[in-house]
Amino acid sequence: MVDCPEGPVVLLGQAYEFASDWARAALAWSLANEGVEAPLVANPAWVGQLQELDPCRVLLAHDLASVERAPF
Repeated sequence: MVDCPEGPVVLLGQAYEFASDWARAALAWSLANEGVEAPLVANPAWVGQLQELDPCRVLLAHDLASVERAPF
């Protein structure tokens, strides 16, 4: 993780192969936090730990795409 003026930027390395895999995990975590029940993707505990950091951007080692926080 790198702290940047706009917020934390996370490099997941090889934790997920594609940005879409991370986006799916992040969405499932968000829905579970809002009380939505199964069926949701089962995530490792570290997904929630990273999401709690509220990263502004997530980069992956094997994908040119990135996942960015939605502007509010």
